[in-house]
Amino acid sequence: MPTSRSVLTALVASALGACSLGAIHSHHRQKARQEVLGVLSGGFETVFAADAGLAEGVETPHDVPRDVARVLGAPFAVVRYGLSSLGASYATRIWHDTSWVLIGATDFQLPPGEAGGADVRSRSTAVFLLKRPGALVSFSGGLSPLLKRTTDGGAWTWTSPPAEGHPTPFGFVAMEIRGPYLVVSDNQRDCQMVSAELSQPDLMPPAPEGLDAAAFAKSRLFGYRRYKHGDANRDAAGMSVISEDATGLEFSFEGKAPRAELDLMGRNSQSADRINGARLLPALRMSSPGRWTTTIRLDRDSDAVEELFAVLSLFGFGVYA
Repeated sequence: MPTSRSVLTALVASALGACSLGAIHSHHRQKARQEVLGVLSGGFETVFAADAGLAEGVETPHDVPRDVARVLGAPFAVVRYGLSSLGASYATRIWHDTSWVLIGATDFQLPPGEAGGADVRSRSTAVFLLKRPGALVSFSGGLSPLLKRTTDGGAWTWTSPPAEGHPTPFGFVAMEIRGPYLVVSDNQRDCQMVSAELSQPDLMPPAPEGLDAAAFAKSRLFGYRRYKHGDANRDAAGMSVISEDATGLEFSFEGKAPRAELDLMGRNSQSADRINGARLLPALRMSSPGRWTTTIRLDRDSDAVEELFAVLSLFGFGVYA
């Protein structure tokens, strides 16, 4: 019969083993997030990353009002809508099996007819970092009747009905690849491109230029944009106050306190001055050479919502008024 000391030793060893395993899993998830961020930032102008709770819109961080938390998850609204149209049980299973979601957006366009109150359109592709493989196809009771195999058998497609401000149906394509990753896109070519890159055995995408890697690593929600100038749809892309000096934009929310940081990168202060002139956000101040920062307080209701809408419009997730 083991002594109390031997039992205690076994318990401590077991706990240390569990902690070590958790640290390994955390390291692998962080490495996967970095790889996906590198892939998406190479093909899309804006990338957002969030843990599954924020991306799904079901979690409300401490001291953050519910309406504010919903706006934090707005970059994932379209893919969320697409999954919900598969049926509640199928969507729930995917979200339950997901730890993180990253989404890339590009090709920003005004809504048809420039209808007031409609969201800006873009091509978008989301990558779900799964807790285990098989999330899309391993539902008990079979597949969603909406899902259809592509002719080559390599992907699933489905259509979601029109929604407010979007009079035409949404088309989606999804590919599950080793990693495990689930790629969901509204563009088949983008889906194939991202899936092909993530499938490479020696995946080592370059780190996005100017990225604050430390902020990305510790944030529950992180947005990154590398500005492309000369875009014909500057209003849709949220660039009406952005001049040639601006090079990038970051948004980070750690989740430990009800505040978020917005950072503008540029060669001079011209874009920061223009954003400040609009007075939609707390003033951007130089935090280091080439970087201007402001803090968004999230423990307020309507004021925080308005400021977050202004932030998201700078990333291309705007609403055309």
